[in-house]
Amino acid sequence: MTENVKVEIDLIAGKLGLECPESSVDSILTRLADFLPKFREQAQPTAQQAAHHIIHRVEDEEHKPPSHAKVANGSADCGAKRRSSVAARSASTLEARSDVKNLQLNVDESGLIAWGSLGKDWKKYLWIIEAARIKGVDGLTNGEISYLMDKTFREARAPKVVNNIKQKIKDRFVQPGTVDVDGKQYSTWRILADGSKEVVQTAAMTNA
Repeated sequence: MTENVKVEIDLIAGKLGLECPESSVDSILTRLADFLPKFREQAQPTAQQAAHHIIHRVEDEEHKPPSHAKVANGSADCGAKRRSSVAARSASTLEARSDVKNLQLNVDESGLIAWGSLGKDWKKYLWIIEAARIKGVDGLTNGEISYLMDKTFREARAPKVVNNIKQKIKDRFVQPGTVDVDGKQYSTWRILADGSKEVVQTAAMTNA
């Protein structure tokens, strides 16, 4: 008899639907009345556990760092990375020292061969180092060579590109050194005698 019983409870509408033999209605209602208190006792721990999980989930969401928050042009996390990478690049490039900034190099520097005839970049780097040496600054960093090239000739070379001058160490054109700036040491390039010969006008050139 009980296998043919169907109970439907609509909590929103407050309705109870019961499909069973007419003769069993009273007994089924009695059973339901006995069952509901037991159902309530069983349901309370489950409801409390569910509420506990909900509370913890809300707390976790409140304390989660906003690393995945989206913005108009991408994620906030990516934006932070871009900002930090730009800051890192700026910090890695040494700003020219004050005495380097004050150097006034001429595009037609006396005693040096014409800039336009240099051709190779490494010769341009030697020209800049030699011009600075003649005017009292013996040794330049990659960043300072880059700075003076841009300031004097409006030719842009990244400091990491200028560093290719290291290939001329074996030719005894340059020698690596160090300079202290604000308590930090940076690598410099000093021009040697053979390096100077590459950019200094000879007597034959002067008389030509």
